[in-house]
Amino acid sequence: MVRHPVPPAVGEKDKVVAGVRATPLADTISTCLRTLPMPAGLAVADSALRDYGLTREGLAGFVQAQPHSRGSRQAFQTIGWADGRSENGGESMVRGIIIELGFCVPELQVLVEDPTRSGGEYRIDYVWDTGVERPIFGELDGAGKYAEQGACGGRGEKVSGKAILAERRRESRLTLYDASIVRFSFPEAKDRPFFKALLEWYGVPKRDL
Repeated sequence: MVRHPVPPAVGEKDKVVAGVRATPLADTISTCLRTLPMPAGLAVADSALRDYGLTREGLAGFVQAQPHSRGSRQAFQTIGWADGRSENGGESMVRGIIIELGFCVPELQVLVEDPTRSGGEYRIDYVWDTGVERPIFGELDGAGKYAEQGACGGRGEKVSGKAILAERRRESRLTLYDASIVRFSFPEAKDRPFFKALLEWYGVPKRDL
């Protein structure tokens, strides 16, 4: 167990959630941004923007409300990378790793038309503009997207052949864009030497550091 002393927020009191005493949202977000590694903190910041309708300025205000707490610089740096378009925590953490490895920040959740079906669209997790005609599409793979739907609508552990076929069809359509498609799992992204080499192999551009 890790404990962090948190100064009380002005005008706010601790809340009880599911029978557990919890700090106010502003304190919780501020503490996470100060203490978590950047990729994990980015997942918190993205979620705050996406799920609570907050802004970067609002998050910065949470941190500024505790001026004497440690980790403010890290918190502000994380807030600077926050983007509410990230679909989930895994995608946010992978983007944080991409940033820490020095690569350009991709566009998120980009919609592209299905070239073979009028009105059809595909959503791409990450897209890099390389400055030439051939873009790079990045896809974070998770086992859940291939799991078969259970009788009650939940996902089971059985791999769905239909889901795999649909994903193969989707990827074949995306190749019509003459794009490089780099796929990776969350464990692969956490293996930083491998992930860095993978992105370099595909020509993902670096930032000017």
